[in-house]
Amino acid sequence: MKTLAALAIILAAILSVGVGEEPGPHLEISSVSGKLESGSPSMISIEISNTASDMAGAEDYEALGQDALGIIAELLSSDERISLLTDRQVLGALSPGTNRSAEFTVLAEGKDVGICAMQLRISYSRLSRTEVSGDPDAPDVSFFYENSTIEIPVQADLVLGPKAELKDLSGVARPGKESELQMHFVNEGDEATDMHVDVRPLPPFDVAETSKEDIRLDPGGTASLKLKVLTDGNASEGWYALPYRISFIGSSYGTSRGEELSALVLVQRETFPGWLLGIIGALLLAGGGLAAVWRMKTKKGRRSRRG
Repeated sequence: MKTLAALAIILAAILSVGVGEEPGPHLEISSVSGKLESGSPSMISIEISNTASDMAGAEDYEALGQDALGIIAELLSSDERISLLTDRQVLGALSPGTNRSAEFTVLAEGKDVGICAMQLRISYSRLSRTEVSGDPDAPDVSFFYENSTIEIPVQADLVLGPKAELKDLSGVARPGKESELQMHFVNEGDEATDMHVDVRPLPPFDVAETSKEDIRLDPGGTASLKLKVLTDGNASEGWYALPYRISFIGSSYGTSRGEELSALVLVQRETFPGWLLGIIGALLLAGGGLAAVWRMKTKKGRRSRRG
């Protein structure tokens, strides 16, 4: 009987952890890190903590009553302009005083910058009650669990972010030659720093590279980069895609981001060989000079006749 009485005391302690405190785990959001960039998939990290009392030194049965088991976190939004791109996150168990982070990818489109309000739904199971049966000297203890669900408000900052776009690519690539072109970028968003453009050549471009420099783009600012390409001598004329990666740090969120894009480059053969164009230009200049001399002589001849 003494064993049975001791078990009853332990089981009662499982469901009562302190004066004024509800039994079981207490799950809260301890922090939200990351910002949402308007029009681009962005990741935020939400840290969940179990703030239930730590029953140090208690029997194992008591400690179980404070654990949150089988935790599943799901980010929700009633705003149609906010798309949640990450499924539910399985976080496992949280004992008192521990925490775990869940990461979610969110796409906000058509919203003004500011605060995005969402909800975090947390589902978990907890120990609800126990039953003791059988021989008092060797009792059987049965544990019963119940499922619980809570929803906690989440707020994340929505920023415009840098919007560095290729507005123009000037110049022509010549087959069999190294050609120098210009890539012209404009920033339609927040300030961008440490901007880099890495080109990845595909046929008919054998080599392609940009000038290596760190670029800062203010809102509404522009910047140009030199682009050198070596084109296959047998390339046909036409427009060709040249993949590139643009990366930068957004001052509004402080982290690096990159995009994979493509530029269209015109490959065109010269109408005349370069040396022939030089000769033609020289002849035109010489012809212009001779014509000027002839006009001057003609005018003098007319004046002398009048005299």
